[in-house]
Amino acid sequence: MGLGEVPPQNGNARAHHRTQHPLHRSETLVRRAPWWFTPWSNVYGTARTLVALGTLVSLAFNSPEAMFYPLGPEYAGMYPQHPWLRYSLFDLFPPESVHLAQYVAIGVLLLVASGWRPRLTAIPHWYVSASFMASTAAPEGGDQLAVVLTMLMIPVALADSRVWHWDRAPRRRPTRTALGVAIIASSALVMAKIQVCIVYLQAGVSKLGVTEWADGTAAYYWVTHPVFGVMEPLHEAASDLLSRPGVVMLATWGPIGFEVLLAFALLMPSAWRTRFLWAGIGFHLMIVLAHGLVAFFFAMAGALVLFLRLPNEPLGLPPYFPRYRAGGALVDVRSLRLVRWRQGGVAALRTATDSRYMAND
Repeated sequence: MGLGEVPPQNGNARAHHRTQHPLHRSETLVRRAPWWFTPWSNVYGTARTLVALGTLVSLAFNSPEAMFYPLGPEYAGMYPQHPWLRYSLFDLFPPESVHLAQYVAIGVLLLVASGWRPRLTAIPHWYVSASFMASTAAPEGGDQLAVVLTMLMIPVALADSRVWHWDRAPRRRPTRTALGVAIIASSALVMAKIQVCIVYLQAGVSKLGVTEWADGTAAYYWVTHPVFGVMEPLHEAASDLLSRPGVVMLATWGPIGFEVLLAFALLMPSAWRTRFLWAGIGFHLMIVLAHGLVAFFFAMAGALVLFLRLPNEPLGLPPYFPRYRAGGALVDVRSLRLVRWRQGGVAALRTATDSRYMAND
């Protein structure tokens, strides 16, 4: 044989051939970097639902006149013109019929929030979000972020064959085509994570260039603002509390440090990312209580889920969802018989009637 490769013995020939096969190399790659090849989980599904709820809240609980024509339809020409405006859903109808577009948008968002057929609802979701951001007279940061996130989730959803985005993706052989599609979808999720990271980093750092934020007094002015301040029952108590120098400095500089720290939470281990996820949701919940920005809360909660959870770290959803992961198994709540078993000291549920959805972990 000279200096060439020594051939394997007969007993190891089949194993040697298997390790050199492209399919085996693909399976090895999937095991070493699992989240790149499993983007379809309830992580991005939960993010889709939360982002859709943010726009849905604005559309369902506000009149079209307040959202699109606060000064009346006759003053429509004085509003800032967005380049997307001519293609907006809400400008396809005349001002007196804009409520019809509102009903269409609410119907689309309800479908998206339910999790039904991500492949069919992804592009309509982005279109509704972009239309609302372009047409509303008072867009906010959550509306702008919703447009970006729904656009970045389109490649993921178009390759999602599930009926509900709460389901676990069916197991498939890691062919080159399947791996290529998964990498494209996962790359879109990485771009979404980078976008959210930039949002929090910019939100924290940019405040330092404002005098009131830099000297530690901005919280007082925001909380006591007559329009954007806290609700009336809490207004007097909040004003008295923030009149103390130590409290107002902590309330001003604390969010700056938290937002910068949150921007780098993606680099932390899974346990710390989970803690920061809940801390971030609590942070935005306090903003709701202080300023009443409910739609902004849902948009940022969806962004945090997308940012701080890897696709192969599915969320343990309540049992009234169609299917959810619990303790390493996929539970079908439509099954009638459930048996309990313990795996690693953690109680889990295992279906005895529909083994098709069991995980082979």
